[in-house]
Amino acid sequence: MKAIVNQKDIINAINRVAHCTSELNHQIRMIVEKNNISLSGQDEDSGSEGDESITCDFGGNKLTIGFNYKYLIDAISNIDTDDEKQAVMMTFSEPTRPVLIKPVKEELDLLMLIMPVRLS
Repeated sequence: MKAIVNQKDIINAINRVAHCTSELNHQIRMIVEKNNISLSGQDEDSGSEGDESITCDFGGNKLTIGFNYKYLIDAISNIDTDDEKQAVMMTFSEPTRPVLIKPVKEELDLLMLIMPVRLS
């Protein structure tokens, strides 16, 4: 399952949700469904919660997966998109399997791999 998303949009959404996450685990929840990515985070100690949604190009089945937002931002921000749409492709298989992040253009050979975290 592949989702294509604007690099700046997803980084900005992650940063906004990150302000509401726990300082201990930096965990965010990502729900990928048809043409939409929803990001959420919470800090039980302070009671803060954050939710963001952005559009994407995705046609697969709904998937819920967790990440340490610091690793996710690092991986996405280091992709050189080299196009006007600034699109990155995220390839998912299962919520417990690594996610591949790469530029949409195939001739750019950088590939990032990020491990998900178990959602609590």
